[in-house]
Amino acid sequence: MTGRERLKQQWRRLGARLKRNRATVAACANANGCSSLFVLGAGRSGTSLLAAMLSRSGWHQGEVHSIRPREANPLGFFEDWEVNAINDRILEAALKATGKAACSSEDTSVDHPGIGQHWLARVPLDTRLEVIAEQMQDMARLMQQQPFCYKDPRFSYTLDLWLEQMTPESRRQVRSICMFRRPEVVVESLLKEVRVEAKLHNLAISVKQAFAIWELSYRWILRRCRHPFAEQTLFLEYEALFSEEGQQTLEQFSGIKVDRSLPRLELNRSKGSTLPRPPDCDQLYQKLRKLAQADQARWSGAKQP
Repeated sequence: MTGRERLKQQWRRLGARLKRNRATVAACANANGCSSLFVLGAGRSGTSLLAAMLSRSGWHQGEVHSIRPREANPLGFFEDWEVNAINDRILEAALKATGKAACSSEDTSVDHPGIGQHWLARVPLDTRLEVIAEQMQDMARLMQQQPFCYKDPRFSYTLDLWLEQMTPESRRQVRSICMFRRPEVVVESLLKEVRVEAKLHNLAISVKQAFAIWELSYRWILRRCRHPFAEQTLFLEYEALFSEEGQQTLEQFSGIKVDRSLPRLELNRSKGSTLPRPPDCDQLYQKLRKLAQADQARWSGAKQP
């Protein structure tokens, strides 16, 4: 982060602090031992709707939400400017260090995300992610704002680096929610976003590459969520946000009441995709569904089908 960027960020945060009701945050205490949350999952998978449902419960979701509501996300994105910048630069540095811009040697010429665009990166599983000292300090500072609920699709790759900046005791009290959605619906939504959002017009992403973005995101998450982190992660399918059982699961896991009025039927635009689902993505999606069904049975008391 340059000196000019840091100064700009500090002024933004100062203005936001003047408006923030700290008493609301302080009142958000969880009886189930969950002190804070990370929301992760591929972009266009329902993470913003989930963050909106959690936003009225007093969780600290950042000082500066630099992405404003628009047609793609009418409720807003609920992503902190500085959290996004840290994650984006971690991925940018890692891909530059390896010389890889995609998960294979083909079609790499059209897949070079720019600044702020690495939520659309295809990050190979063998990529080494590292943080510099300044980023470590910024991460630790941001996580002092407890209870927090930070959301960024790039957490699918970087979450372990954030957890490493916490004490073992604090780490045990932090949980994560992995949102997922039918891959063909995500791909269709992602490609539309690239077409209509002016800031993404420098990118050219094929259907095949978009499916790879979805797949790699969740393969990183599943690799991380093996023991001992499995107990601290909830897998939740997008459609579950619109059901009573899914909302109950979310409340039991997070320990707070969510805004059940927000998941309106007109926001559920998961139908109508005709894109064929690649076999590898289908197998991964079915695995995610099984994990979500097991989590729902555990947290809501519902029986698995």
